[in-house]
Amino acid sequence: MPGERKIHPEPVSRLGGIPLSLGFFSGFSILLLHPGKQHFSPWMFLPALVVFVAGLWDDVRPLSVPAKLLVQIAVSIWTAVLLSPNFGIAIFAVCWLVFLPNALNFLDGWDGLLLSQVFWALLYFLLLPDGAQLNWIFPLMGSVSGLLIFNFPRAKIFPGDASAYFLGFILATAALLNFLHLQNHSLPKMVLGTFLLLSIPISDTLFSLIRRIVQGKSPFHPDLGHIHHHFYFWLSKRKGLEKIYPKMGLVLWNIYFAICFLMANWLVER
Repeated sequence: MPGERKIHPEPVSRLGGIPLSLGFFSGFSILLLHPGKQHFSPWMFLPALVVFVAGLWDDVRPLSVPAKLLVQIAVSIWTAVLLSPNFGIAIFAVCWLVFLPNALNFLDGWDGLLLSQVFWALLYFLLLPDGAQLNWIFPLMGSVSGLLIFNFPRAKIFPGDASAYFLGFILATAALLNFLHLQNHSLPKMVLGTFLLLSIPISDTLFSLIRRIVQGKSPFHPDLGHIHHHFYFWLSKRKGLEKIYPKMGLVLWNIYFAICFLMANWLVER
């Protein structure tokens, strides 16, 4: 619904996570019938499904921040323990699995931005040389692309918390799988490429948390101070762009993501 933190003047559904998940699991079920050589197990999608349900609940009937964090931390611990017995890696994995879904959720303030970021990140992991063979990325990219059509400015539907948490958890898990799979000189380059490609949600989240603490607010207090909000308001004031700035802005964001994608791949292939 419209409000002081909303850019859309009219009500827009936040239930985009439902068609996204249905599209993905339909394609994923086909992979299970013809698995081939895979570096994944179906268990990895169970925690993502749990955070999806929590996000969907929040889209319909808002949950408290502590409740959402409790669910995310619990499933992150479970996933981290299954991924690696190493205590240090497990601690890092828990922090990463909690951080990235929330960071991506912050991006859902500009039509198409969240899904565009996820699409480029998935493409990076799919084409990563010597990386884990993550063929399940194909149906996920298809679902993201399909939802993006309806989330393109002006959006007819929002991804919602369900999509952000689900996609963020899967992306975080994909990064960890590649981290554990790459045991050579490519590992530091893959890590650097991942942080480069996800530079916007990572930096925006860190700056937002610091800004709110400095201002004496709760780090979880929502506002319109994110990077994409500043860019949105700046672009909306340019003369001659009144009707096209949401679409133009999304194009510019994708150009940035594409440049980061090319740089990340260049780093890995060096």
